[in-house]
Amino acid sequence: GQCSSGERNSMEERSSPSPSTKADDTEDSSIASRSPTPRRTGQCSSGASSAAAGAQAAEVELPADLTVPAEPLMSRLERLLGGTWRSDARRDETYEIRFDRPVKEGKTSSWTCVREDSRLSKKFTVVYDNEQGFLWWGLGRTYFLDVSDLDRQPSSARWYAAADTTKCRRPKFSWSRPPGEMASSARPATATASAEAWPAQAARRYSGATGGAVGAGAA
Repeated sequence: GQCSSGERNSMEERSSPSPSTKADDTEDSSIASRSPTPRRTGQCSSGASSAAAGAQAAEVELPADLTVPAEPLMSRLERLLGGTWRSDARRDETYEIRFDRPVKEGKTSSWTCVREDSRLSKKFTVVYDNEQGFLWWGLGRTYFLDVSDLDRQPSSARWYAAADTTKCRRPKFSWSRPPGEMASSARPATATASAEAWPAQAARRYSGATGGAVGAGAA
């Protein structure tokens, strides 16, 4: 079981690390000590974290029941139909609807329309049919104006024959807004009505005669 001194020396040489191996180990440990600790996934800097928190705080969750109320019917009709209109056929002829009585929800309502030219002034009756959304000329309903057309083109009022409710034919006559009248008539009244209807907390948060021919056929 004994071995010679030469064999022991040979075994010691094989088991002890070589100089190059020691140098490699020392260099590896030095590099490991200088390398930064890797950042964990999902972490962010303090600046990015503050920005994210600020963005989240800036988001305001609106209550589900807090909606802008619809514009009252009378306000809508006065906005779209009120003011002065000018005949497209006779430039010296103007029309003005006077809303002298409140609109009746679900029923017909009648108002006075005044026609004026360089010679005289004459009154007519116009009737609003709430179910159809039509404004009729005269108690005999000779012509009609579709009020929804004014939502799309508030500067032009086109009157059609009574039988042409689908508006397939050309209008019988039309009106236009005089210069300077457009701005006031087209201004939506929704914002004012909404501000009055909303609670204070919500507001703070979001800051007659029958009709004859008119216009082109007027006598």
